[in-house]
Parts: sequence; C-alpha cells; structure tokens
Amino acid sequence: MKVVSQIILLSKLALSLSVNERSDLSNGFYSRNDNGFHTKGDDGWFFYNETEEEKKKKALLKKAPVAKKEVKKEKPPEKKIVKTPIQTPTPTSPAPLSSKWIKQKLKMYKQRAIDNPTKENVLAYLYVQKAAMDKAQKFSEVMQQVVYTNPDVDELQRSPGSQGYSTMMRDEANKGKDEVLRKLSNEVGIVFFFTSTCSYCLKQAPVLKMFTKLTGINVMPISLDGKALPGGFYPKFKNDSGLSKQLTVKVTPTLYLYKKPNIFAPLSRGIASITSLKDRIIKVAHAKNWITDQDLNKTKEIKVDLIQAKTNPTKMNPTNTKNKINFNDTKQLVNYMKKLHRSQ
Repeated sequence: MKVVSQIILLSKLALSLSVNERSDLSNGFYSRNDNGFHTKGDDGWFFYNETEEEKKKKALLKKAPVAKKEVKKEKPPEKKIVKTPIQTPTPTSPAPLSSKWIKQKLKMYKQRAIDNPTKENVLAYLYVQKAAMDKAQKFSEVMQQVVYTNPDVDELQRSPGSQGYSTMMRDEANKGKDEVLRKLSNEVGIVFFFTSTCSYCLKQAPVLKMFTKLTGINVMPISLDGKALPGGFYPKFKNDSGLSKQLTVKVTPTLYLYKKPNIFAPLSRGIASITSLKDRIIKVAHAKNWITDQDLNKTKEIKVDLIQAKTNPTKMNPTNTKNKINFNDTKQLVNYMKKLHRSQ
C-alpha cells in the first residue's frame, strides 16, 4: 500500500511541476517581450540590423542617377580603295590609201615635202595626191552612171540646166504662188501703216494697189498722223487708235499680215516689191499652218519631194523587227529611200 501511495504522490508532484513551467513560459521566463537572442526568431547568420538613418542614406543612394561610363567605340579600319586606272581605247588607224587615211596624211606629206623638198618627199606627196584624184575620178564616174539610171536622184529632173526649161519652171512656180495667194485672200489681209508726209509710203501705195489686183488680198490703210496720202491713194483710210503702239510700229511704211479674229504677223518695214510680198506672205502663212506643205511646194521652182516627205524614219517602231531599219546597211538604206520617194 505504501508503494502505491508513493507512486501516486510522485505523479501528483510531476503534474504540478508541468503546470508551473507552463505558467512561467507565459509570464516571463520564455516571454516574447524578452530581448534575448532566443526570442528574435530566425535572423540568419548575419543578424546585424540597420538603423533608420542608414536605411534613409541607402534609399537616397538608390534614387541618385548613376553616371554611365562612356564606352568609346573603336572605328573599324578604313578600307583602302584601290583605283584602277581607266584604260582609254587606242584609236585604230584608218586603212592605208582609204579616203580617211588620205585626208589625214596628205597635208602631212605636203608639209614634209615643202619643209624638206627631197626627191623622195616630193614623190611621196605626189603619189598620195594621185591616189586622192584617182578615187575622186572613180567616184564621179560611178555617180554619173547611178544618176543616169535612177531618175529619183537626178537633179536635172528637178532643176533643168537649159534656159528654156528654167523659164518654164519659174512660170509654173509663179502660177502656184498666185493660186495659193488667191486661196489665202479669203482669210488674210495686209495692214498698211503710213504717214501723209512719208515719201516711201507714197511709193509703196501703188505697189499695194497692183498686188491686190493680182492676188485679191485686200489692204487696210492706217494713217499714223490722221491725214491721207497725196495722189489719191487710199482715201478711205483709218486713223490709228493704238494698234501701231501694240505692234511697236516705229517706221513707215510698215506692213503686217492680218488674219481674223486678231492675229498679226510682220511682213516688212520699208518698201516691199510685189515679188517680195508674195514670197513673204506664203512663208508666213506656211509658218502659221494656214497653208499645207503641198501648197508650199507648188510655189517652188525646185520641187522638194524627198526631204519634205511625211514618212519619218524616226516614227518607225524600233521594237518591231519587221519595220526596223539598219541605216548603216547600204542596201536597207537605199530600199527605204526608194519607198519614201515613190510614196510622194
């Protein structure tokens, strides 16, 4: 019984001790308010705590901009450009005794013979000169044969050398001029600026009267001083109302070609003959596109048919191999010119 009672006593004692330890832990010995190292939790190996001033300094350092170090970029090594010299092609010398060769050498051989007139130098010059004359003679003979067998290129067909033929062609040209001028008479007129005291105007007036009878082109006389010409020429004149200033008329007589509604083209300053007036009016009218190329050709003694051709080689389509012409090829050039001439 004693043993059991002792055991019970010891167990009560142990129980009371455990209760006291728990109360100590809650009341102070193991309190969280204790500043001992065992109450501060896991601070790690380096458990130094910064002060508030140190924390502020550290924050300011973080905000302050950090100067970046400039890193100098190394320039890549410059590439050396090796300039290759431009090789100019050496001109090829012309073939000996060709026309180009003779043109280059004849003067040289002549100067050499004059400066040093040895037998060899003079003979060399004469031989080169003979070669040139022989070539010219051969060319002349062949050209004559070609002209006789190809009327298209015979200039005598356009301008005969005989006096009678020349007179006939001149008469035909004059008829063509009168025909063209009659055609123009319905569209154009001549403005005649004069003064009553101008002696040249007095000589120009009867020429203009005759010109009107021949061509039908009327004359509009304008007096710069408001007075009529003596001799009864153009009594129904008009006073100048500023047209002379507009056309910068400075001398008298001055003639202008006029076409409605308000087109003026200068004809002459000073006296103009009937022949001169015909030619001037026709050329001005052609330049203004008032007459056609065919009309112009009627007024010429020598008819221009090939150069004035409408078909222009530059208008041919160069991309079309059928129409493309190599003008360096003799046969192609001749065939083209023949077709061009016969199309007129």
